[in-house]
Amino acid sequence: MIKETLGSEVGEHGHHLGQVRRRKRLDQSLYEQSEKSKKRKKIRAAAIEKARKEKEAAEGGPAYQAGISLEGNDMKNLQSADFHKNTEIEYLSLPPLISCPGSNGTWLNESSDVNSTTCLFEQNACKVHNVTCPTNSHCVHSGVDMAECLCNNGFHGYKCLEQGVFPVTSFLIGITVPTILICIFLYVTQRRHVIQQGNKKK
Repeated sequence: MIKETLGSEVGEHGHHLGQVRRRKRLDQSLYEQSEKSKKRKKIRAAAIEKARKEKEAAEGGPAYQAGISLEGNDMKNLQSADFHKNTEIEYLSLPPLISCPGSNGTWLNESSDVNSTTCLFEQNACKVHNVTCPTNSHCVHSGVDMAECLCNNGFHGYKCLEQGVFPVTSFLIGITVPTILICIFLYVTQRRHVIQQGNKKK
């Protein structure tokens, strides 16, 4: 009887020790994951700070952060056109298997790890690609790796060859008057046809 009791106590003690060890291993694993996460955040923060200083040194002024975080989204592909009109992205975080949108030189700094891809400080596409616009126009950065040529003030039309203000009034009159005349003509001619078809059915 005493042996059975001792055996039972030893078994319970061993089971308790096993639970304690498993709990310690779990706590250790969670701690290690937390430390790795903190380390990744420190590395990312250091990369952002380095890129910020490089931008400040290049532009001679303070750099402010405007960021987009997309690393938690289920994405398969990402293109520059998805960021049309986004011209001041300073921090873009993407899922790990997706590259930074744009061509070489689109971002000041690019990095990736098992958790995300980080793109820092979007660059002006006009300067990156050395875009040359026609006479009387200028290049405007219009999105990630995108640029447009817009007419200078006082010019408009094809390749900005027309000088002066665009004739909005004349343009609207030129469209409106013919449209009204065509509508009246169709109404008169088609109404007569509809009336004739109605009389035949009667």
